[in-house]
Amino acid sequence: MLPGLRWTVAKRQIHVLREHEWELSMKLHERIGFACLMVMSGQTPAHAETDAALALLRTIAAPAPAAKSVRRLGSTVRFGKDGSISKSVSNLGVVSKVKGDRSVGSVSFEDITLDGSTFLYRAYKWSDLIDRLTVRRVRATNNGAGFLLLRGPFSSVLIEDVYVDAERPNTETGKVPEGIALSGKTPTDTGNNTIIRRAYIKGIRSKFETNKFENGDAFAVERGYRNVVIEDSYGGWNSDAGFDIKSSTAHLDRVISEGNRRNFKFWANQSHGTLTSIDPGQPGSGASAHIQLLGSPGLVQTMHIDRLVAVSRNKSPVFVVEGGTWIIEVASCDFKVPSGTPILLGAGELKVGPGCSVR
Repeated sequence: MLPGLRWTVAKRQIHVLREHEWELSMKLHERIGFACLMVMSGQTPAHAETDAALALLRTIAAPAPAAKSVRRLGSTVRFGKDGSISKSVSNLGVVSKVKGDRSVGSVSFEDITLDGSTFLYRAYKWSDLIDRLTVRRVRATNNGAGFLLLRGPFSSVLIEDVYVDAERPNTETGKVPEGIALSGKTPTDTGNNTIIRRAYIKGIRSKFETNKFENGDAFAVERGYRNVVIEDSYGGWNSDAGFDIKSSTAHLDRVISEGNRRNFKFWANQSHGTLTSIDPGQPGSGASAHIQLLGSPGLVQTMHIDRLVAVSRNKSPVFVVEGGTWIIEVASCDFKVPSGTPILLGAGELKVGPGCSVR
C-alpha cells in the first residue's frame, strides 16, 4: 500500500508523499475561513415528528467568505509535499482520482466548498483504491449528478457533515449517477467499517429523451461492503432511490428519504432503526413505493425496522415486493397517508406493532 494524501484545514495544504500517485483536476481559488451550521430546509412535511427530524438531519456546511484573489492552477494538477492550495473548487466534473492502477493508503478531504462540480472523488475501476478515506464538512452546490463513488477493497470510510445539492441531471445513458456510492460488483469490491452521518444528498437524477431506466440514488451500497452504518442523513428528490441498499450488514437509523421514485430499496436480509419516508412517487422509472423489497424467485428474506414513519399525499404503497418472498417486521409505525393506501403489495408476511395501519 502506497503512502497517502491528507487535505487539511489549518495548513491549507495537500501533503502527498509520492506526488505521482494522485491527480487533482481542479480550478482552485484562494478562500478564507469556513463555518458549519444547521439550518432548516424550506420544505414543510405533514407531521410534527417528521418536521423535527428534518430540522435535525438537513445539515448545511456554509461556504467560505468571498475570494480576495484568484489563482488558476490548471486543469490537472499534481501537488508536491508542500503544495499550498485553497478550499474552493469550481466547474469540474471530477475533482480528484487515484492516478492509474494505484493504491493510496489514507486520504482526508475536509472543509471544502464545491460550486458547479460533480464528483469530489471518483474511482473509475476496481484498481483505483483508497484504503482509508475521511470526508468531513464538504458543501457542494449547483452540482452535477454525483459526489463520491468508491470501489473496494478498503479498510475504513468515514463521511460526515456533507451537503450536496445536484441541480444538473445526468443525460448520458451509459452512466449511473450516484450521490455517495460503495460501488462495484467484482469479487474485489469489498470493504469494512463505513460510517456515514449527517449527510444531505439531493437531486441525483437521470433525464433521458428515450424510455431507458432513469437511474439516480442518493446513497447506494453494493453487496460486498460490510458493517456500513448510515445515520442522521437525508436523501431527497432523486430519480430512483434515496437509499438503495444491497449489503446484508448495512444499518440505517434516523434517516429521511423524500420525493424519490422509491424512497428505500432493500435487496437482502437487513435490520434498521428509524426510517422516515415522505412523498415517494415523483417522476422517474418503475413503480413508486415508500419501500421496495427485491429478491429472487423461491428466496425468502427478512426485513426488520424498529420504527417506520410514512408521510404522503399520494397512495404509493408502503411496501412493494418484487421477486421472492419477504417476512417484514415493523415494531412501531406512524402513518400519515391517504385512506386506501396499500400497506403491502406482493408476496410477503407483515408482522407489525402499534400505529401500522391506514385509517
